[in-house]
Amino acid sequence: RLTGRHFPRYILQTKRKINPTRRCYACSRLIRNDGKKMRRESRYECRDCNVGLCIVPCFEIYHTEGNL
Repeated sequence: RLTGRHFPRYILQTKRKINPTRRCYACSRLIRNDGKKMRRESRYECRDCNVGLCIVPCFEIYHTEGNL
């Protein structure tokens, strides 16, 4: 997955959303204690992968673990 240099960036605003967010891909794969999927919104995304990710620790986890 990490074939080049990947950098986080703010998700760009649109006419309708001044502070847009996306669901963090790495966090949404985790299961909470009550059996439901975790949901965490992030204002950052990977510029090259076009995936919403939390800066710490999800950005590094997503780009280093192959089975995520």
